[in-house]
Amino acid sequence: MLMPFPQELPIEAIGLIVDRIRGKAIPLQTALNAAWNLAGYAATQIPLNNKDAMDLPVQDYPVTDDEIVTLLEMVSGEYTPAVEGEPVKFRMIPWFIVLRIAMKLLATFA
Repeated sequence: MLMPFPQELPIEAIGLIVDRIRGKAIPLQTALNAAWNLAGYAATQIPLNNKDAMDLPVQDYPVTDDEIVTLLEMVSGEYTPAVEGEPVKFRMIPWFIVLRIAMKLLATFA
């Protein structure tokens, strides 16, 4: 059975990822679950058939831990819970980059 992607930005997951990158002792399964949830949410925010977005070379993404932390903190800082019945609003968030980072974290956390 496949689990559905998160419908809301997983703020807690972002915090766990940032803590793990900064060296906090976050268990591997917890870190993987956090990256998995972030990847799932990011996947719902971009059209995955957008070849231009998905084919960007890896070096175009944040590559240092500090750059990743900065991007993830920006993403979580832009989130404001929506009023019931209203759509969630974000400023310009590069979701394809967030997705690529989450996928990279899944590989490197393990």
